[in-house]
Amino acid sequence: MIKPFIIAEVGSNFDQSLVKAKKYIDVAKICKADAVKFQLFSGKNLYPDNYEIQKIFNSIELNIDWVDELLKYANNKKIILFFSCFDEFRLKNIIKKKFLFHKIASSEVGNFNLFKYLNKKEFKIFLSTGMSDLDDIKKACKKLNNCKLVLMQCTSLYPTSEKDINLNVISTFKKNFKRVELGFSDHTTSDIAAIVSVGMGVRYFEKHITLNKKSKGPDHFYAYEPKEFKR
Repeated sequence: MIKPFIIAEVGSNFDQSLVKAKKYIDVAKICKADAVKFQLFSGKNLYPDNYEIQKIFNSIELNIDWVDELLKYANNKKIILFFSCFDEFRLKNIIKKKFLFHKIASSEVGNFNLFKYLNKKEFKIFLSTGMSDLDDIKKACKKLNNCKLVLMQCTSLYPTSEKDINLNVISTFKKNFKRVELGFSDHTTSDIAAIVSVGMGVRYFEKHITLNKKSKGPDHFYAYEPKEFKR
């Protein structure tokens, strides 16, 4: 059996602190995660016409000027670092720095402007499917037919209850997509669905991580603290 590959998703939990972002890299390594992931976006680009939502996303942005320092730090810790990018500027910046992993967030499955930079054999692309139907996924896979593609079963609820996971989608993926690997973005607050999905052929797992569930911010309360994550 192939060893599962575990991704520690930091999301916005670094609280716009470079020191804390590095701490998450430390913790992910201690917890034996294979990779740690952050998000790169601009609130202004995501919501150009909605200033109120812009302010919320501006308050959780990761400074793109930190990328080099975070990459160097992760390399020293011997853990893979990668990002979800939400616009061409940030994606092109990441590609220049030789990142070979990339996560396409559920909201970006139809953002084909990003795909044209990623559809190369050297890239491993994690495609999250939480806001897609089967036709959306087929179109995305066709656009990404040259890269190493991992389809991530995902339910875009934070947290997600076990009754809303529908792991049968993994069987649908296996039937419809022959050249992909299988993954699971797990937003539940337990391990049950992830353990079951291993038996269905899933290898790649993404789970949100936090230093403290009681911290302020949108991604802390349902994420795993280090002891849970390590378990």
